[in-house]
Amino acid sequence: MIFSFFRSIRNKKEAYNTIKESGLFDADFYRRKYGIENRIDPINHYLETGVSLRYDPSKYFSTKYYLENNDDVLNSGLNPFYHYIVYGKNEGRVCSRIDEKIEDFSSIYRLPSSAENNCYCKNETLFCSKVYKESYSDLKTVPNEEAYSHFINFGINEGRYRHFSSVFFKYKNKYGYDFLNSLEENESIIGFMRDKAEESDLEYFLNFYFEPCTKEKSLFCFDIFDTLIYREVFNPEDIFSIVELKSKHWGFGAKRIAAETRCKSKFGSKQYLLKDIYAEIEFSEEIAEHLMLLELEEEKNSIKVRQSVFDFLDKLEAYGHEIHLISDFHLTKNELLNILPPIFKDRFSERMTVSGDSSLCKHSSELYDHFFEILDRRNFQNVYMIGDNYYSDYINASKYFDQAIRIPTINETKLRKYIDLVVNSDILIRKEIKRSIIEKNSIIAPILASSMISLTKYLHSIKSLDEGTNIFTLGRDGYLLKRSYNALYDVNIPELSNSRSLNFASIIEDFNDIDECFNRDGFSTTIGRKIKNRLGFSVEGKISQLSDEMIDKNETLKTALYEKIIPYCQEQRGLYQSYLSSHNIVDHNKYIAFDIGYRGTSAKAFTKLLPNADVSWVYFATFSNMVFKHKYDAINENIELEKYGQVIPILEALFSDENIGSAHYFEKSGRLIRKVNKNEERIKGIVNRIQDDVVDFIVEYKEKNGEYLNIEEKSFNNILEYLTIPDFEFCKMFVGVENEDSFANATSYYISPDLDAMKSSWQSGLNSVVESINEKRVNEK
Repeated sequence: MIFSFFRSIRNKKEAYNTIKESGLFDADFYRRKYGIENRIDPINHYLETGVSLRYDPSKYFSTKYYLENNDDVLNSGLNPFYHYIVYGKNEGRVCSRIDEKIEDFSSIYRLPSSAENNCYCKNETLFCSKVYKESYSDLKTVPNEEAYSHFINFGINEGRYRHFSSVFFKYKNKYGYDFLNSLEENESIIGFMRDKAEESDLEYFLNFYFEPCTKEKSLFCFDIFDTLIYREVFNPEDIFSIVELKSKHWGFGAKRIAAETRCKSKFGSKQYLLKDIYAEIEFSEEIAEHLMLLELEEEKNSIKVRQSVFDFLDKLEAYGHEIHLISDFHLTKNELLNILPPIFKDRFSERMTVSGDSSLCKHSSELYDHFFEILDRRNFQNVYMIGDNYYSDYINASKYFDQAIRIPTINETKLRKYIDLVVNSDILIRKEIKRSIIEKNSIIAPILASSMISLTKYLHSIKSLDEGTNIFTLGRDGYLLKRSYNALYDVNIPELSNSRSLNFASIIEDFNDIDECFNRDGFSTTIGRKIKNRLGFSVEGKISQLSDEMIDKNETLKTALYEKIIPYCQEQRGLYQSYLSSHNIVDHNKYIAFDIGYRGTSAKAFTKLLPNADVSWVYFATFSNMVFKHKYDAINENIELEKYGQVIPILEALFSDENIGSAHYFEKSGRLIRKVNKNEERIKGIVNRIQDDVVDFIVEYKEKNGEYLNIEEKSFNNILEYLTIPDFEFCKMFVGVENEDSFANATSYYISPDLDAMKSSWQSGLNSVVESINEKRVNEK
C-alpha cells in the first residue's frame, strides 16, 4: 500500500518512545475507535499498521489530513504523528481539519472558531484580513491593508496561522517563503498564480488578491474567452483544422488563418466580423456559408465553462458585487450568446459588452472608452478587470480600472506539466489529452496512441515507396505496433518471436562470439544459469553449479563448454530459419523490420538468418553505443540514458504482449519455448486495458481523419517524454502490484510493493511516482 513505507522509520524505538513520552497518544480513543484488543500495544499497532490505514492516534490529530497537507512529511518516510510531535508542533503545522472548532491537544489554547463565523469568505482564500484580525483580540485595530504585512513580519514567528485554509498550507509547505513572500506584492502573487497555482485553487488566489469580502459594492468585469470559458481544443486555430477534416475542403485551415490576418490589416484598430473574414476567402457564397456554420458549430461544441473562475464570480455576487462581461470577438453579442453555454444568456445577456456590436476593441482601448462613457462609477467603490490577455486585459485595462489583472488560462494551469507534449501532438490527439487532464483521467492512451499512429504512418510511407517490400515486427515488443497498424490500415503484419537468447544463438559461430555473448551486461551467477539464460542451453552435472567466473579462469572447462555450445547454436539457427519461413519471411526478399531498439543485436542476428535479404531496420529508440554497425532509421536516436534509462522498462511493457513470456529457445521438434512470465495477472490486465484503449483511440482517430492523417513528426517523442513525468492516474494503476525487478520485466519502474525507492533499481522512477501521488492528493484536497 502507498503508506507502507512509513513503517521504515529510521529508528522505530525512538519513534515509539517519543510518542509515548509526549502523552498525546490517546490509547482509549484508539482502542475504542478501531477495535484494538487490550493485549495489543496501541502505539506499536499505530506505528506498524494504523498509519498505513490512516488511523488517528487521537481525536485531535488526523493522520490523513496531516499527510495530505504536508507533502514534505509524506516524502520523508517519517511517521506523521512522530513528525508532528518533534517538528510540526513547533512549526505551527495544523494537525486536523481547521474548519471545525477543535482543541489543540498540544497546548492549553483553543484554535479560532470556524472562519464561517468570522467572515463571509468562509476562509476560502489564501489569507483573509478579517479572519486574521478577528482570530486574535490584539489585532482587531490593525487596518485591513496591513494585516498580511503583520502576519509576514510578526504573525509567522508568533505561530498565528493555525486558522488558515488547507490551500494556504498546501502552497506554504510546497514552496515555503517563495510563496509567502509572493503574497506581499500584487505583481508577485499574479506571477505565482500564473506559474504555480492549480486550476482548482484559482478562487482562493483571486479571493486573496481582491478580498471582496472586505469591500463595499464594486463592479468586477471579466473577459470571456479563456477567462470564463475554455475550448476543448488546445489552440483556437485547431477549430479550423477540425472544420477542414469534417468538410474535406483541404487547405481550409491555412486559408482561414490567412483571411483573418488580412482582416486585421484591413480593419486596423476596428473589430471585424466573422462574415468579413469569410469574404476574404475565395469560396463560393454557398460553400462559405456552409463552412462558417460548421465553424460556429465546432466552436459551440468545444466551449466549456471554466468552473474555477465561475466559482469566484458566484462568490462575488453573493458578497453583493456586480458583474459585467467585456469581450473582443468577431461576433455580435446575440451571435456570441448562441455559441456560449446557456448560463451566459440566462445571467449575463444584459451585462455584456462585445466588440462585434460596435466595432470598438479592448485591444485599441476604444471599447474601454465606450464602456466608461456610459458607466456611472459613483455606484461602485471600485471597478476591476479580470482577463487572460496581457495587453488588452492588463496593460490597457490598467489605464481605466482601479485594478486589472491577467489570470492564467486553463492551458497554463491544467496543462502546465505536459505543455510540450500537447504542443507537439496532432490536433485531435492534443484535444483528447487536454480533455483527459481536465476530467482527471490518465493521458497514457492518447499519448501512446500518438506515438503509435506516427510510427505506423512512417512505416507505411516507407513501404509505399516499394510495394514489393513487406513489413514485419519483432515480438513481444512489436505487439502494440502490430495492432495499431491493423487498426489504421486494416493490414495484418507478421509479429515474429524474438529475444536476446535467440539472437545470440543465431549469431554464434566461434569461441569469440560466445565470449561476446557472455561478456554482455549481466551479474555474477552460476555457469548453468548463465548459459541457460543467455542461450537456452542446459548444462548438466556439478559444472552447472560453479561460478560463471570459472569460464575465464579454466581454459579446459571453457573449451569443453564452448565445443558443446557451438553445434547447439547452429541447430538453433536452423530452427529459427524454419520458424521464419513458416511466417513467409524468407531469404532474398525485401523487408522493413521494426524493433523497439536499442543496440542492434537483432539486426546482427538477421544477417545470419537471412544473409541475402534486404532488411531495412526501423527502431523506436537507440542507445549511442550500438553493438552492431548497420543502416537503420531511429525514431529516437542516441537517447540519453540519464534521462530515459529509467523509463525504458515501462516503455517495453506498454509495447509488448504481457500475456506471454519472452521467447527463449527452440526444442529439436521446432516448438518454441518461452520463459515463464512471472508477472501477476493484475499487471497483465493493466497493460491489456491500456493497449485496448490505445487501439480504440486509433480506430476513432481514423474515422475522424479519413484519409487525411496529418501527423506531426514531433509526436514520435511523446511517449518517452511522458514516461519521465507520468500522471497520477497512470501511476496509481501499478501501486501495490508485485513484479520481477528486472530489465525484461519492465514495470518494476513503477510498482515496488512498498514504494521503497532506496531499494529499487528504478529509484528515480519510484520517486517520480511518489511525487505524482503526493501532488494529486494535495490537488484533490
